[in-house]
Amino acid sequence: MERPYHIVGKDDIQEMARLLARNGQALLPRVELIEESRLAVDEMMDVLGRAQIEAVSRLSAEGIAGPSHSGNKGGTVGSEGRSA
Repeated sequence: MERPYHIVGKDDIQEMARLLARNGQALLPRVELIEESRLAVDEMMDVLGRAQIEAVSRLSAEGIAGPSHSGNKGGTVGSEGRSA
């Protein structure tokens, strides 16, 4: 016995929603994939957010104290900050 079917176009969202609601089990793998993707994006945003805060902090410190440098090589710093 052949099952009747019809093609649903992009503009018929309500019909697609009814079709998907009737076949909810078919959506479960997609829902799980979306949830996993959301978690991965959240983790990426957390890492990128922390990196951005670190970069802004470094740029701010460099703006206040000048560029980072290794200091005087070979000498020791004595009292009152003078090199020996």
